[in-house]
Amino acid sequence: MAKEAVLESLVPICVDQFTNDPMKVQRMTELENVSSYQQDDLIDEFGWSTMPGSEKPVRGVADLCAVKISEMKK
Repeated sequence: MAKEAVLESLVPICVDQFTNDPMKVQRMTELENVSSYQQDDLIDEFGWSTMPGSEKPVRGVADLCAVKISEMKK
């Protein structure tokens, strides 16, 4: 449960990095054109799941971030 809580606390940072990405419109189109199970890989690639001060994405954040980003579209 602690791990899930940590991941949940990092998702807003991922969403914020998406929101502030100057290429977010293009990248959202890319996300919409892949299956849901591939979206986490793209989010990692875009760098949204890499926390400030880190060099690598935080494992598990991209999955939850993809859900939040898709909810924003609705």
